[in-house]
Amino acid sequence: MRLAPLLIAGSLAIASFASQAQAGPGEITTLLLKQDYGALEKSFATAQQQFERGELTEDELRLAFEPFEALRDEQALEKLREWAAQSPRSYVAHLALGLSYRAQGSAARGTKSWEKTTAEQRNGLTRNFTLAEPELRQSIALTSRPYLSLLNMMTIAGNVGNRPFLSASLMLANEALPDNRLARLSYARYLLPRWGGSYEKFDAFVALSRAQGVAEGTLLKLQAVELNDRGQALLAEHHGTKADEQFRQALQLAQQSGDEAGFRAAYLPAAIKRICKGDAADEPLCQPATADAAVAQRPATPLPGGPLGGDMAHPVVVLTTDQLEGVRTEYAWLALRYPGARRTQQALLSQAGRQYDMLSVTTADGRDMKLYFDITAFLDSTFNSKSGQARATATP
Repeated sequence: MRLAPLLIAGSLAIASFASQAQAGPGEITTLLLKQDYGALEKSFATAQQQFERGELTEDELRLAFEPFEALRDEQALEKLREWAAQSPRSYVAHLALGLSYRAQGSAARGTKSWEKTTAEQRNGLTRNFTLAEPELRQSIALTSRPYLSLLNMMTIAGNVGNRPFLSASLMLANEALPDNRLARLSYARYLLPRWGGSYEKFDAFVALSRAQGVAEGTLLKLQAVELNDRGQALLAEHHGTKADEQFRQALQLAQQSGDEAGFRAAYLPAAIKRICKGDAADEPLCQPATADAAVAQRPATPLPGGPLGGDMAHPVVVLTTDQLEGVRTEYAWLALRYPGARRTQQALLSQAGRQYDMLSVTTADGRDMKLYFDITAFLDSTFNSKSGQARATATP
């Protein structure tokens, strides 16, 4: 199934961070033109393996693959397509091609508000995202922790307004890297009012993340993102003094969080532009945080890891309170986690005050399995808890 091209205002490219990449666009172009796919596979598969062993951070992994985002040489792109076509089991090849298409879609769309983009820009986004999606989907099934693939899927799903796939991608990203920062920040941005969300939804997500044991540094960054957005809204209404209060609080939280990997520049540009101009750029509030502050990024409590959904003790937790979106999120998760799986049975279960959806499925390779989803959030908001009525179903 493809994501419906239901485009909404705005764009969210995955943020860039300062780190040491393995190779630049020029080196990658040279290897592609030489058709030295083995060298590319070895180099980038090593980076992925280091990430899966915990030797690379999510920022370092992101930077390792970043040169594929800048790839524009048409001959090199054709060789990248050839590499992917010849290598159906290569995670690196399909991620690289999907990442390249996704980046071209974001570049085609530009940085102006959606109302100010041209039809050509919108078509460029849709065309490239449509090409990126199947490559990223294919890559997800080719490694145990396809974190970077999921980050790019979130960008696509968020831009086309497909919230079930956005939520499903986040849940899988949390499974791949339980204490991630980038996936949660990417998801949270789409909860802001400008993306059709609300501050109530944003705050609920922060509260849920706190309950899950997410690092305090990440929680502070999430709150800073909200304050930056509130400041922008106040500024648009010509409440400059109140806006500056929100911007200053956002910058303060960024400092407390450690501000590693250029967080402020990527997520708080409005606050920096408004507060850190002229002589104010030298104020302590406008300076990068000290290295000591980064200890806030350590998890407050251990986060669960490993495959989810195998039983009611380790379910896939569906976050939305909307019933239709919740059901579609289950099916989107299934489509991403077990592509080609066929649903054979579905049952509603209860245990210790929680509500669960049990899906019996047959995977594409013929395995029969049961998957459990905690759907308390949307089921309790839809039905009276005593009714026990059958729930509606939806097609993803």
